[in-house]
Amino acid sequence: MFKNPPEPLKNLHEELRLIGKVYEEITDSLQALEELPHQLVHGDLNASNLLVKDSDHSQVAALLDFEFCTLDVRVMEPAVILSGFLGQPEETTAVRDFCRGFSRQIRLSQPEIDALPVLMLLRKVDVFLHFVSRFLEGTDQPHVLQEQAKQITADLLQLSTSSSWIQEELAQAEQCMNKRATCRVML
Repeated sequence: MFKNPPEPLKNLHEELRLIGKVYEEITDSLQALEELPHQLVHGDLNASNLLVKDSDHSQVAALLDFEFCTLDVRVMEPAVILSGFLGQPEETTAVRDFCRGFSRQIRLSQPEIDALPVLMLLRKVDVFLHFVSRFLEGTDQPHVLQEQAKQITADLLQLSTSSSWIQEELAQAEQCMNKRATCRVML
């Protein structure tokens, strides 16, 4: 696919080269992910798959669309959500708020936090492959695949510079929650 692309992607050599390179990096790190805690993961948590309470729109009442639910490393859930914040307005605030809220419920280990960048990359490549399959099935027109290739390439480039500060936000939120838990135990 990356070396011999379908006709609509022939003019996107640089984009496909980067996606292919990232794909290879991901496959090289998969074995290490096997050691991380696993659980059922929704895999597509985003605003369109949440129902919120009428009385308080900040409170989730239900989750929808379990099409991608699977047994996976548990840190994949925040990786999917955090990768969706890239390039969004107020990205920094959204990442910080998510990390703080997530850390109130789930404590991630350092190896899980370390795995976050590769899982965010995996999410982006997975989205691209999803659109490749839609194109090959005839569901999407060529321009959709071209747009996705360009967008995902931009996201991958942004991830290369953003993933460390996202990891830091999550680690800081974890440390803060651990300190609070320690303080509660001491009281």
